[in-house]
Formats: sequence, C-alpha cells, structure tokens
Amino acid sequence: MRIRFLLFNLLIIVCLGFGAPAPAKTCQECHLANKMLPPHSSHLHPPYIEGKCSVCHEGSFSTTDLNASLQGVKWFLKQHFRGGRAYIVLSPKFKAYDLVFQSMSPPFHKILSFASAKSLVKGPEAKIERVWFCGVQEEPWVEAEICVKTNVPTQVFISCGGVSGGTDENYYTFQVIPLAHVVKGKTYTCTVEAKDFDGLPAPPLSFSFQISEPRTVPVMPPAQDIEVHLYRSSLDEPVLEIYSDGSFDWRLGGVPVSISSNKTKEIPKDHPYMKPLNWSGIDACYQCHKKSMLGVSHPVGVPLKPNMALKNDLPLAAGVMTCATCHNPHGSPYPYRLRKYGEALCLSCHSQK
Repeated sequence: MRIRFLLFNLLIIVCLGFGAPAPAKTCQECHLANKMLPPHSSHLHPPYIEGKCSVCHEGSFSTTDLNASLQGVKWFLKQHFRGGRAYIVLSPKFKAYDLVFQSMSPPFHKILSFASAKSLVKGPEAKIERVWFCGVQEEPWVEAEICVKTNVPTQVFISCGGVSGGTDENYYTFQVIPLAHVVKGKTYTCTVEAKDFDGLPAPPLSFSFQISEPRTVPVMPPAQDIEVHLYRSSLDEPVLEIYSDGSFDWRLGGVPVSISSNKTKEIPKDHPYMKPLNWSGIDACYQCHKKSMLGVSHPVGVPLKPNMALKNDLPLAAGVMTCATCHNPHGSPYPYRLRKYGEALCLSCHSQK
C-alpha cells in the first residue's frame, strides 16, 4: 500500500512537471514559496494547476473581471496622460473616499487612501529642459501647439506678444501648450515660464517659431510601467502623483470611506482585486460545482459560535465559515483537498463530545 501511494505521488509530480500545465507563476510564487500549501501536496485544484486564477479570484487577473469587481465605484475623472510625471490636484471632497485609480491598457489598478497619505516632499529646483513647436490645428481656428519638457512637474505659461497660453491647475513634466489664433507665416518670439508645485519659478527661456507647414504632435509610445501615489499638500489637499514611461488613458473613482472600511477587512491586502473572502470561499466554488453537491455534509455561510471560534485555527471570512474553511482551494495532501484529515478537522471547532 505504501509503495502504491509513493508511486501515485511520483506520477503526480511527473504529470505536473512534464504533462500538465504548470501552475500560474503568480500562484506558485505566493502559495508555494510562502509555504501556504503543505509540502507534498498531491491533491491540487485543477484551476490552480492550469493557472486559471480568475476562476476563483474574480477580478484578479483579467480586465473583464476587474470591471466586475469595481461595480459600485463612483468615477470622478477620466484623462489621457502623455507620459512623464504629474501632480494632479484633487478636490478636498475626495478625502471622504477611498480612491480607485485604473488604467485599462496596460492593465493597472490601485486603491489609495487619504488617511495614509504622506506630505509631498519637495524635489530639486525646477528647470525647463526643452521647448519646441510640435504641432498645429487649423480648425476652427489656427492653433499652434508648443511642447515643453521640465525636470519636475510644473505649470507652464507661454507669452508671444499678443498670443499666450498655459496649463491648467495641474503640474506635468511633459505637456503641450496651445496658442490660439496664430497667423501662418508669421514669426513669433516667445517667453516660456514655469513654476513648481511650491510656486518657485524656473529660469525662463525664449524661443521662436513660425507655422510654415502642417505638423502634428508626436505620438508617445504606449506606457509599459505605471506608478501612482497619493500625497497631501501643505494646504492638506489630496495630490495624485502619476508616473509612466509612455502614454495611457486613466480614470479615478472612489468608494465612500464609511462603506469601503467595512469591506476592506474582508479583502486580503496582497489580493487587492479579489472579491470579499466570503465570495471567494463560497460563491466562487459554485462557478464549477453544483450547489446541490456542496454544503450537504456541512453548512457554510454561518458564523461560528463563540466557543467554537475561540479554539478554531482554520480560516474564516469575518467569522463566517466558508467552503475554504475546511478545504484548501489550491491543494492539499489529503483527499477532497481537506486542510486536516479525519477527526482532527472536526475537533478544530467541535469538542470531543
């Protein structure tokens, strides 16, 4: 019998190594390297083996599931970012929300809380690195587009005699300033000024341009890397910092803190896109298994009695027993992927009686 068991385990290892698909890298790195799975786990869950994490972790790895998991978010802003670094000054009303920043391409999603935001640290002195005439729009009037690059996020103002333009209330390291009602063939000599987030000016620059031929603003490559942080200004305003190595579309929404604070306790911090644990531990199982087959031998979705909860060492969802309380959804050395075998499982909650 022991020899047959060892041969069975060897067969499983061979299948996993050569025949069957390997576990998803993200699953394997977290759940094997951190020893969340017992050693020699022979009863592995098929979605885990196949790397189909989104089957049980809805919203974790696919854009479709991510949208489903963000239902109920109130979306405030939607913008296109050209790349570089920016400080987006947010309305004080955003303090009442846990903010959700999302990009669809590349897929990126982050939850930000003003309660944990640090003060914005002053950077190096602002400097205008480059200014050039980079595009022209001819409808409904002729409008020159001036590209400006700075070393730190700044607001920019350009004056060309009777023509001028500037940025909005936000700060960027790369921006395109429109100059409306310019005349083709006329040479414009301009002064470019910039100031950083603290209002300190950069040394001004002068440059000249003339619209003599059609030109379009260069298309920035799509972003591959995105970073987002939330800070508070000296006036206690929320300031969103965005960095990327290319262009992308983003949106910002929020969930009232009074609501989100009750839900975040159920969502693991290392799985920010997951549904609450009570969904992942019960409803996720019904994606593949029939309800008539699950919860028959033992009820789920019920809170443990106080005397049971005190001695329990199995995972719960806010005190509620789920399928994942007794079954390890990734894998186990025991049949039915049980976390413990025999009466040891029952005694985790029930007394010897």
